[in-house]
Amino acid sequence: MLTAHLVVLAVLTNVAAPAAILAWRAAGRMPVRRPLLGPAGAALLLVAVVWGWHVPAALDAARSSPMLAALLYASVAACALLYWHAVLVEAGDRPWRALAAVLSGMKAFGLLGVLLVLAPRSLYGPPDAATGAAGHLDQNLGGLLFMAISALGFLIAAVAIVARVMARLQARPGWTGGLP
Repeated sequence: MLTAHLVVLAVLTNVAAPAAILAWRAAGRMPVRRPLLGPAGAALLLVAVVWGWHVPAALDAARSSPMLAALLYASVAACALLYWHAVLVEAGDRPWRALAAVLSGMKAFGLLGVLLVLAPRSLYGPPDAATGAAGHLDQNLGGLLFMAISALGFLIAAVAIVARVMARLQARPGWTGGLP
């Protein structure tokens, strides 16, 4: 069922991965050193991997092979961990770069969801009568849930980054909030 796959993917990338990075950092198990990639590079990698696995031939292959399915989830999880580590480290030093990566990720994940919702037919599986309508509705629902869960995760991160910047600005001497 495509809906289940997309919900798992959205939760993995936008709930589990950032929660794991935050937990590791809070427990002191992850040094706050520079990640392997900056937030822009990590965002590009995550989007490329997620979109790449959702090319119809790739996802159909993964859905029919337990080994490929495991590779799909492992590669997406690894990229999501790299991405959220980069975003969280950068949010402390260069919050606008982190915010740009979060908003870019939100847009790219949203576009995939829109494609799945608005496609005129099912993109995955055989185009026969047995899977036609049910497969298309499954794809529509999955795309909608993928968009909603992903957007919420990215939105929470964006608001947290902006709130942190605003708190820093308000703590500066002479801050008036733009008022005379």
